[in-house]
Amino acid sequence: MKQLRRCVTPLCAAVLSAMTLNANAALYRVIELTVSEDGENNTYALDATSPNADEGVVVGVGTAITETSDGDLDGGDDETNLASDNLGEYDLNGDGDDEDLVDDLEDWMLRYMSDYQQTYVAMVNDSLMEWERVNVWDTINPEDGEYRGTTNDYFFGVNDKRVAVGYGSAPYYIFRYEDEDTHDETYSIIRDFASRGFVYEVGDDVDGERIELTPEEYEYGGLSGAYDISDSGIAAGYSSVRFVEGAHDNHDSCIYDENLPEIVCDYRVANGYYGDTYHIEAYLWQLDSNANVIQTRALGHPIELDDDVELQLVSQAFAANDNGYAVGSSDNYIDTENPSLYNLREYAAIYTQYSKNDIGILDITDRNMYPANTVSETVSRATDINNNNIVIGYAIRYINTSWRTKAWYYDISSNSPEMIELPSFFESSSMTAKSINDYDMVVGEFEWEPRPGGVTRRRHGYLYDMRSDNFVDLNDAIECTDQFDIVEANVIRNDGVILATATTQQSILDENGDPIFDSNGDEITTTVARAIALEPIDGGDYDSCSDADEAFPDNEREGASFGLWSLLLPVAWFVRRRYTLSR
Repeated sequence: MKQLRRCVTPLCAAVLSAMTLNANAALYRVIELTVSEDGENNTYALDATSPNADEGVVVGVGTAITETSDGDLDGGDDETNLASDNLGEYDLNGDGDDEDLVDDLEDWMLRYMSDYQQTYVAMVNDSLMEWERVNVWDTINPEDGEYRGTTNDYFFGVNDKRVAVGYGSAPYYIFRYEDEDTHDETYSIIRDFASRGFVYEVGDDVDGERIELTPEEYEYGGLSGAYDISDSGIAAGYSSVRFVEGAHDNHDSCIYDENLPEIVCDYRVANGYYGDTYHIEAYLWQLDSNANVIQTRALGHPIELDDDVELQLVSQAFAANDNGYAVGSSDNYIDTENPSLYNLREYAAIYTQYSKNDIGILDITDRNMYPANTVSETVSRATDINNNNIVIGYAIRYINTSWRTKAWYYDISSNSPEMIELPSFFESSSMTAKSINDYDMVVGEFEWEPRPGGVTRRRHGYLYDMRSDNFVDLNDAIECTDQFDIVEANVIRNDGVILATATTQQSILDENGDPIFDSNGDEITTTVARAIALEPIDGGDYDSCSDADEAFPDNEREGASFGLWSLLLPVAWFVRRRYTLSR
């Protein structure tokens, strides 16, 4: 839950001072959160402290620029990425002897292999200055003194005490051993865990301490992650809590039937080589004033399994408020009247087990309105909750021969609570709801193009004020001259500041950092995603834009690129995903 107050100082002041003031040109000023000194292809802001915190902090994720080899790894090509299944095609030591491939393969080479390269980096932005990367569980490789570069790291939440949470993976490394059958030296590329939650106190030292959110069940590695943290120090996320029936047998078979080392079998079982390994539950960690874990709580599932059932159950908590409620999603029955373990889907869930009104897990999805489908395992999700006990989320509904995602809200405190859809731009417009503040203002993304059939529809970020029933396309709320196309809104704070993702054009540079031009002398550009902050203008109004696209007036902005935007948005919604390795 984003617990943020009126715009009084640091973060708002930073926004105000960073932009040229133009009182009535638009509803929002735009500030771009620039890339880090390491450079990222795309950046995404996913949470921020409130203006009444000591200093403003934004956390998020960036997509790493792919590292390429220097020629010694590829037998002569200038640049390449290696895949784990084609090592035999490359001369790893540059001497033309393919028989030495295994002997000469070293840990530092893994950062150039497409199967192990880092894709996502955790990023923190202090006072709306430049992003900085935070290496979560990566380690320094003694062979070259650099980070191994084979982890994926994510920040999702931060509270007003500058305590941030997320999760990251362990780095890959080469484990060498003797094959018990052939007695030849061989190797496996493994890591200690795929996902481990962490707590990080934002400070002057970007390499400051990370506090592990240890899974309840961590044999073979385990899984954990955190998506949100309240000012009272409650981190919400997921944890492996026990083994799926048969997981231990798979581990024993790996050791005794396949004759593999135990550490290799740990990795294989934990990473789904033989099927699902862990039951995953929505989970809470209570932190003290020093950000140390002092209490944990698994929030359970709505389904109870017999001990001999070989089936994985997954639930997750995406947010928690100050009143004792957490929200997320869980596996549940498609037909609650005739429950069957062979007919499960992911449904929105409200967890009340640590509230004074503990009544268990609330299943709030109308199966008739939102029936299970073959398009997605997810039927509905609850994505956020405010301190008014209003929950938001999305659900999939069948409209005009197609399955469409619809945003909704649910008022826990209502006498007759139910999922109520937010008004759509048009009936079949797909929408998601991602964040709600304590003034009942919701942000997310929606399809603004009424294109028919299977044609891809472009999306924009929106703001919906529940109290005034006012819906705003955020691209209509900024200056026409802004070179951004706002494609999703991720967070809204109590002062009205919105963190969003926008696409824009960026020059393609040569090795000297100079722009590249085509045969006509025009600068060559590419579309990138950038994290932006939108700060409300006091007394602002809509800018009067000329229509750039007669077919879809008032929506096409400079910087938009049809089709490409969807390739740039794997993070802000994929990250809060159903965590399972083999489904």
